[in-house]
Amino acid sequence: MAKKLKPPILLLLLAFLFSCSNQNEEEKVHELMLKAREYNVLSNFDGVIEITKECLEIDPENAEAYFMMGNAYFNKREWKNAVVSYDNAVFYDPHYADAFFNRGKAKEQLNNHDGACDDYRKAHKLGKANVRDNHKHCF
Repeated sequence: MAKKLKPPILLLLLAFLFSCSNQNEEEKVHELMLKAREYNVLSNFDGVIEITKECLEIDPENAEAYFMMGNAYFNKREWKNAVVSYDNAVFYDPHYADAFFNRGKAKEQLNNHDGACDDYRKAHKLGKANVRDNHKHCF
């Protein structure tokens, strides 16, 4: 006859298994982000997009992955896709000054100068250096 696990022991076992699963996911996300950075250095922007999408399947709220994806789209001159990626980055991290700044650059490419200035002002307010000097028309 099999012994039944007592509820506290069962809860501890489940908590341990859950923490191991989360640790493995965090490690996987970390590895994917490193690979995406390598691809970026090599100007393999399609690779960056593919890897960041894989990362976002594991961690759909990863602002850095959205930011990197936005940068890859920007480098491919896919301005609308870049803006969407930066939108997600600032949604999940509303203090991401670089994402606001880069979204502003993408909006400028789309001739959305008012939107670009709004983003440059947000980036400046969040501490992004030299924004006011380089985009005086917005201040």
